[in-house]
Amino acid sequence: MSQKNCVARIAWLLLRIRPHLPADPKRPGALRLQLPRADIADHVGTSLETVCRTLAEFKAKKVIDLPNRKTIKFTDLEGLARISNGRGLD
Repeated sequence: MSQKNCVARIAWLLLRIRPHLPADPKRPGALRLQLPRADIADHVGTSLETVCRTLAEFKAKKVIDLPNRKTIKFTDLEGLARISNGRGLD
């Protein structure tokens, strides 16, 4: 994982934690993101600002949706997997 850029590492982490996230009962298809953004930053070795900016970029590219700060909806798992492999989305 250390050979990947920070965007790929964040995508990799999201894919890795996805099966362990509980469903959000208020939003169909959404999962409760129980890992704070600061912890994501610590885990992948980057800054909080980079994590926030990257999640916003993933949302803009419609790879994920963030209905609020505590929930995440994975809308394009294949695209997220491509990003995590360092191929990006264009």
